[in-house]
Amino acid sequence: MAGDAVKSYRSRRSASFAFGPGGDAEAFDFLPSTFGDFGTVVRSVSSVVLQEGAKDEREEDDRDYDADPRGLPHLYADEAEGITYLDIGRSSPDDIRLNLGDMKKPLEALNLCMANLVEHWGFDVDRQREVVRPPNFLNPKNVVDQILRSYPLKALRSGAQADFHLRLTVGENGSVEKCALINQTIADNFDMSRHPCTIFSRSARFAPATDATGTAVPSYYVTRILYRMPG
Repeated sequence: MAGDAVKSYRSRRSASFAFGPGGDAEAFDFLPSTFGDFGTVVRSVSSVVLQEGAKDEREEDDRDYDADPRGLPHLYADEAEGITYLDIGRSSPDDIRLNLGDMKKPLEALNLCMANLVEHWGFDVDRQREVVRPPNFLNPKNVVDQILRSYPLKALRSGAQADFHLRLTVGENGSVEKCALINQTIADNFDMSRHPCTIFSRSARFAPATDATGTAVPSYYVTRILYRMPG
């Protein structure tokens, strides 16, 4: 959230947010960030939108879903029915109120968007929903070492940097069948001749995704490569 209402907010200050009425609420610290001409951004860790008393599926196990997802990522749309606003506050819990409208349909739309996206990537959506254990990257140190050694010479000389957001298709045998560049931010003069997809496709090793019976399932693995110069 950015704009005139939060111009006076300062990073690393304590505050709280609450979805309402009766939704999920947490305390948080502002993280330093800006958003173009809007200036200071108030942002926090991700949360869910839950009605008070609604069943929270996160409580059924201790899995870290950010690090180790299960099936398709999804939002709790049914539990968000009746949630219509978001309060953010410092001295009082509702310094700022954003009127959102009922949140069930927007969350349903985002879930549908995720399913359509995975289908567009070439996967069976119903099969992906059955995934219990996602692909497990077995040799990250080896791959990272190769990426470090292959830092483009032109970029090294000029101090150029880059970010690559990659999606790997991991087959039933754990091999990397495809590497797609989702997004990139590249500094001037960055040499694209040594793409990280080449290293992942050649050297990365995975244990395949599996369903509840332990059967291997073709699935995807998303990662981000940051080329940074020291100093």
